[in-house]
Order: sequence, then C-alpha cells, then structure tokens
Amino acid sequence: MAIFQGTLFVLMGIAVVMLYVVSTYKKRKQTEYGNDERWKSIVSAAAAVVYRYNSVLVVAVVLGNFIYRLIGGDIYLRLDDVFWLLLLMLLIGNIVEFIAFLVYDRKM
Repeated sequence: MAIFQGTLFVLMGIAVVMLYVVSTYKKRKQTEYGNDERWKSIVSAAAAVVYRYNSVLVVAVVLGNFIYRLIGGDIYLRLDDVFWLLLLMLLIGNIVEFIAFLVYDRKM
C-alpha cells in the first residue's frame, strides 16, 4: 500500500506541475498570437478534447459503479484513496489539455 501512496503522490506532483505549465503556455501563446482567430480555434479545439476526456471519465465512473452494483461484491477502499484517485483523474485533464494545445498549435 505504501508503493501505491508513493506513486499517487508522484503523479499528483506531476499533475500540479502540468497545471502551472498549461496556464503559462496559454498566457504566452495568447500574447504571441494576439488573441486572433487562429488562437481562438486552437483554444476551442483543445476545450473539445478536454470535454471528451471528462465525458469518458464520467462514463467510466458510471459503468464502474453499475458493474460493482451488478456483481454485488464487497470492495473495501479507504475514502482518502478514493479522493486521491478522483483528484488525480481531474488533474490529468490538464495534461490532456496541454497535449491538445501542442497538437492543434502544430496542425493549425
């Protein structure tokens, strides 16, 4: 269990750093492009990717809950582990957003 906690801690650190990187990247590129139509289309495309990520995450949680209820088994998790995982999944959205910005910035 200690390895699991350590891995979560490292991943959370990476996700928080990515939050800073995404916000810095967005500020720099918005200044560089002068908030023109190209930049607005890049932001719109990246937002669509993040929306899809969040939709997939919601579907996975709903399906997981449905399967758990269907099986009826007992799984014991500590509540803080559940919150760490949920927070980690939300912060991974920043990594997805950054990758989307990089891809669409090169494409457009």
